[in-house]
Amino acid sequence: MGFFSKLFGGARSLTRMADATSTVVTLLNDYEQERNDDYLLAAAWVCRVAILQVARDEGYDDDFEVGVKLDGHIRRLPLSELRRLTVHRVETLSARRSPQLRATVAGVLGGGKALERVQSALPDVLKQKFLP
Repeated sequence: MGFFSKLFGGARSLTRMADATSTVVTLLNDYEQERNDDYLLAAAWVCRVAILQVARDEGYDDDFEVGVKLDGHIRRLPLSELRRLTVHRVETLSARRSPQLRATVAGVLGGGKALERVQSALPDVLKQKFLP
């Protein structure tokens, strides 16, 4: 029983990370079109709860590969590349926008009070999709 729960629990985690990556890339692309900070904050929250937290909880290393659907194609990406496409891009875009937004995004990614503030403002559908 422990084997199957670990096996299928891991599959759920991988699906969550893959979905999160696609969602974050879409949010960041939307941000670059509309310059709405809410997209960056939502992307940072998804990065924290469904990429960084899952990778830490599951003990995935930087070489661990995840199948992610991007631009209509499924690609296997190592976790290091996945972080570059999501977390690093969120940090870069927020730093370009303003020091205040950069600090808020850092707080969200770090799991501080900013994470709770952003989470409370997010639509329920997003929270239901990515919270465990």
